[in-house]
Amino acid sequence: MNIVFMILCALFTAVSSLCKPLQANVAPIEQGFDSTIVSIDKNSPSRNAVIRDLLALQKSLIISIQEPIPEDRAKTGFLLVPMTMEYISDLLEHKHGCIVCAYKDQILVGYALLTDPSNFKELYQDEHIGRFETSIDEAFLNVWLGEKGVGYIEQIAVKPGYSRMGIGSRLMSESKKLKAEGLIADVFIYPVKNESSLSFFSHQGFMPSGILYQYPTANANFRHEHRTQVFFWNP
Repeated sequence: MNIVFMILCALFTAVSSLCKPLQANVAPIEQGFDSTIVSIDKNSPSRNAVIRDLLALQKSLIISIQEPIPEDRAKTGFLLVPMTMEYISDLLEHKHGCIVCAYKDQILVGYALLTDPSNFKELYQDEHIGRFETSIDEAFLNVWLGEKGVGYIEQIAVKPGYSRMGIGSRLMSESKKLKAEGLIADVFIYPVKNESSLSFFSHQGFMPSGILYQYPTANANFRHEHRTQVFFWNP
């Protein structure tokens, strides 16, 4: 009788151990995600490798404005502006740029590319390039944009398949620490509307602060007339 009981216990333990991974796999992905957050600047030895990882991730999110937005991208976000190794390197060298990275098992699963506010101001200071319509006092705005602790989010992205895991929130949390005097973000609303990113920045405590109108130019990364919703955090 004791032998039968021991055999049954052993079988029950084996079956239970097999079931546990299956139960873990069906847990909601919103519960959390273990990733390592690091910040890369122009002096980081691994910066070129990180930029290559960034460009590979970026490529997977770029869509064409000539086509309808894929349903999955509409829900999780997309990018319209492709970059190059040279462009990102220049931001790190001359625009006080840094890349906030989220890594999982040495795979880049998200990033936020930050620069100083001058990169944002260049988008509208020349009337032939664009204009910024805002109700914020111009004198105050110029002073705030001159603060060293203010940053411009040139681009933020999360790897396809890793959305809704808190990666974007962790990237923003670290970005806010690095740029404690404030952050600027802008999101496409024309010719396509990035609903996912609009919702993301609103939930991260950013306030809608104006509309940026930009005109097509020969040397621009994105050669289409477009509008973006500008968000400020902690102005």
